[in-house]
Amino acid sequence: MSKPMTINTASLVAIIEEINESITAVTMSTIDHVITIVQDSIHEDCTWYGNPVTYDDIHAVVIDWIDENVEAEAPARIVEDVDASYDDDAIDEALYAIRVAIIAGQNATHLILKAQDLGATRHDISGVIIEAANSLA
Repeated sequence: MSKPMTINTASLVAIIEEINESITAVTMSTIDHVITIVQDSIHEDCTWYGNPVTYDDIHAVVIDWIDENVEAEAPARIVEDVDASYDDDAIDEALYAIRVAIIAGQNATHLILKAQDLGATRHDISGVIIEAANSLA
C-alpha cells in the first residue's frame, strides 16, 4: 500500500480508526504512539490542506477523535459535590509547578501525583506536560 501524499481530516480520521481497530487502542495514554504510527503511515512529504503535515495537525485530530469516540476513564471522584470542593487555585499552582519542573529537566512525578490528589484531571496534567515539552523544542 502506498503512502498518501495529501491528507485531510476525513482521511486522517480513517487512519486513526484503522490504528484503533488493528494496531492499538487510541486513548490519551497512547496518543504519542498513535501519532508516530500516523506519521509512519503517510509520505514524508505529505501535505495537509496544502501545507506540510505537522505533529500539531495530527495531534489535534487525534484529540478530537478520542473526545468523540473513547469513553471517559472512570473519574477519580464520583460524587458531584466533591468537584465543587476542589481548590482551583491549588490545582493551578500544582499544574504550574509541573510545567516549571519539566522545563527545568526535573522529575515531576511527585508533582503530578499531588495535582491528581488535588483534583486535577489527567487531561489537564497531560496538557501541561505537552505544553512544557513543546516549549523546549
